[in-house]
Amino acid sequence: MRPFHAEAFGRQCRKAVASVDGLPPGPVFHDLRHTGDTLAADTGASTRELMARIGHASPRAALIYQHASAERDRAIVEALAAQISRRTASSASPS
Repeated sequence: MRPFHAEAFGRQCRKAVASVDGLPPGPVFHDLRHTGDTLAADTGASTRELMARIGHASPRAALIYQHASAERDRAIVEALAAQISRRTASSASPS
């Protein structure tokens, strides 16, 4: 199997997008990588997991993909509320 080269992939993407009328200029490989890793971060992937996926050695680079979002904030609030409800229910029930 031949190695995957980002430049060759980018060239093919640009050619494919250019062949479709009305589309803006094609994405570069890094755009696809950024989108994929941002979506992975939105699923709740940890910084360590993102580092492994991306191949970065430092947490600083992986943090770039962990954008704050309203959806993620709602998910955190819901998870915290569920955790509080479980703890409240378990402490209120007779032993």
